[in-house]
Amino acid sequence: MVASLLVSLLMLGGKITAYVITGSTAILSDALESVIHLLATGFAAFSLWYAVQPADSDHPYGHGKVAYFSSGFEGALIMVAAGAIIYTAIRDLIVGPELTQIGVGAWITGGLAAVNLVLGIALVRAGKKHNSLVLTSNGHHVLTDMWTSVGVVVALLLVRWTGAVWLDPVVAIAVAVNILWTSISLMRRSISGLMEAADPGDTDAIKGILDAAVDGGMIVGYHELRH
Repeated sequence: MVASLLVSLLMLGGKITAYVITGSTAILSDALESVIHLLATGFAAFSLWYAVQPADSDHPYGHGKVAYFSSGFEGALIMVAAGAIIYTAIRDLIVGPELTQIGVGAWITGGLAAVNLVLGIALVRAGKKHNSLVLTSNGHHVLTDMWTSVGVVVALLLVRWTGAVWLDPVVAIAVAVNILWTSISLMRRSISGLMEAADPGDTDAIKGILDAAVDGGMIVGYHELRH
């Protein structure tokens, strides 16, 4: 998680630099998403620490549920970022963007995307290995940030090759829609966990084991299965 925080700071600094150089709305939107990611990573780090605290009189079942709050918080922040991106892009479509040194901006953004790809995959794998929703959510957020950067690079290259500056805010809107979908997925997972929704696959597996036990005479029967 420390590595994720450090990389988030690197991403933010690099994207702000690229925006200052190019004046690209898409890069500015990408930088805004990185601000949200930095805040979310900080909250995720706190959640990881809090989740492993021992049970106490106020929390007899431990503090593991904080992972779902972290996932929901991250999803909400991504949704805010998506709204801000769409607003900025529509404004630039109306006013008209002024872009400079597009090639330099594309190289910087592409390099940052490669770093995020490596980090995101590592976090998702670590989350699955340790069954940590916090790490998995943070990893998906990093990968979302990576795809945002890829979209920005595509926009910059298209503008450079075609001279159609309106493509910059249009691609920014497309990127915003993509990360909005991610935010909805994270918030849905958070709500399901907090409401203790049963996983259909787990339910079927448990019922299969119990049915086999009934058929084998190991138990008489079962009812009102909860897990």
